[in-house]
Amino acid sequence: KKREFRFHPIKETIIEEPADITPYLDQLDESLKDKVLLLQKASDMEAQCQMMQDIVDQILEDDFDSDQLSTVASCLQELFKAHFHGEVLPEEITEESLEESVGKPLYLIFRNLCQMQEDNSGFSLLLDLLSEL
Repeated sequence: KKREFRFHPIKETIIEEPADITPYLDQLDESLKDKVLLLQKASDMEAQCQMMQDIVDQILEDDFDSDQLSTVASCLQELFKAHFHGEVLPEEITEESLEESVGKPLYLIFRNLCQMQEDNSGFSLLLDLLSEL
């Protein structure tokens, strides 16, 4: 009898606890803090994506304080812990399932990177944000 050996990732049980971003909020300027709080309160994926785009837009503004990047990254890590676990791609790949799998707020950072020129100053800011995650 022949046994088939294939890689099977270890399934970890993830306990969903509400994200606690309060230690980071005081380190953010007011408008960014408001956007992060709205992101936390957003209940559906579309609203989360819109708030995430607003945060990315603020990061790309000329007067953004890059010292806040690691704090923003810490907030995003807490808020989207579940996105860092599990499968990135769906088991059955269709156009709809693929679009759904990358339709999460964190992927907006990648989408913005793909749409901008490398010599844009915001390009390195978004790369720095991703590296902090």
